[in-house]
Amino acid sequence: MYLYISSLFLLLVILLIFSENILIQEDFTFIDAKNSLVSNESFCSFSADRDFGKYVKVKRRSEYYSKDCPLAANRFKKCLTEGYEWRKPDECELVEISTFTRYFSNRTLILWGDSLTEQLAGSLLCMFLDSNTRREVRTNALNKLLRSRRYCFFVVNNIKICFVYASDPKRHLEYVKALQNEEALVVMNFGVHYNKEKSEKNEVALQRDMESIIPEISKFTSRVIWRETSAQHFFTEDGSFSSEVQEGSGKSFKCKPVKNQSRGWRNDITTPLMLNVTPYVLQMGLFTSSIPPSLHRGNNDCTHFCNPGVTDDWSRVLLNYIYTHDI
Repeated sequence: MYLYISSLFLLLVILLIFSENILIQEDFTFIDAKNSLVSNESFCSFSADRDFGKYVKVKRRSEYYSKDCPLAANRFKKCLTEGYEWRKPDECELVEISTFTRYFSNRTLILWGDSLTEQLAGSLLCMFLDSNTRREVRTNALNKLLRSRRYCFFVVNNIKICFVYASDPKRHLEYVKALQNEEALVVMNFGVHYNKEKSEKNEVALQRDMESIIPEISKFTSRVIWRETSAQHFFTEDGSFSSEVQEGSGKSFKCKPVKNQSRGWRNDITTPLMLNVTPYVLQMGLFTSSIPPSLHRGNNDCTHFCNPGVTDDWSRVLLNYIYTHDI
């Protein structure tokens, strides 16, 4: 009898331990599940145009990678960003890069757009670079590939990052379609090549070209994020490049603060149109108008920034946006 009771007690203990392990495993799976992670309200979502933090004066910026990263275009590395550092909004947190790469593992991120989108692609590639990718890119063909401005690389956790250059929405459309699948994500922007005084690429042309591409975007198999065009900081009223800047291009000048900070005329045209085909619009136009102009590359370039530099801040914003919106 005693042996029988002892056996039953031992069996009960084993069952309890086994059940507890199951519960622990189920709890762990739930905690690590994508939807549970995304539901954490402490992360910055960057959903509103006034919700992007600010730049503060510092002696030296903390960067995410060094200038020897081979996947950032050389022309964007020939400068040094000093003096200001981005601070996220106080009430929320940034998603750790390692957390995001686990979340986005085995997926494709397609960046389609102009040279500012190219800088963003270089930033993300350098942030996600692992030892395997470093070995892959140590070839003489790398610089030629980057100059082609149409390439893909696999980085950490089998994430595929592609960049496709296009100065207007009609360029390389079929190529971008071919890269897509249901798990891929397209981040796109066109705008900085359009200027009010440029007859073939003015406000009317931007409206026309965007309207022509909208039906095609609506057929994409991948989800789409529209990233608003970042502000320029030339010495004009709204900071945009103009004939006045063109005429003075032979003279040296400094980038200036934007007098009338706003979302920008390009985004006033493109954002409402894109909201017809995607709920995901990263409304960073107003935020970028407040960026200190000294953070630009200099040498009369008041459009682009250094890598490493400001575009890495945009990368962190983009990662949070993707993660918190579960895109």
